[in-house]
Amino acid sequence: MSTHADREDDGFEARLEALFAEAAPPARDPAFVDAVIRRAARVDRLRLVALGGAGALGALVAGLQLRAVLNSPVFAAATAPLGDAFAMLAPQSLILLVFAAVALVFARVLPGRGVI
Repeated sequence: MSTHADREDDGFEARLEALFAEAAPPARDPAFVDAVIRRAARVDRLRLVALGGAGALGALVAGLQLRAVLNSPVFAAATAPLGDAFAMLAPQSLILLVFAAVALVFARVLPGRGVI
């Protein structure tokens, strides 16, 4: 088994430094840099549509199940301490609020690339 001292003696570090010294420094190409910056700044519409569509589909599935959840006895027991606040809102109104919240989150998150 080699130790740290053995690795220093084999000259690996010296050979590695010599190889790096021989290598030419990277060429500076302003056209390449500009192309990369333009590509990075471009809005990826396919990503935007795919994420928005997936989020909308997920919200639709959740919204379709929301009525069953809101009418379940478990939900009624869990929300009893809140009083009649949920009783005053129809299930359709609650679904509308959920969809509005999802739309607001997507409007906030999707334009800020790299946040997701």
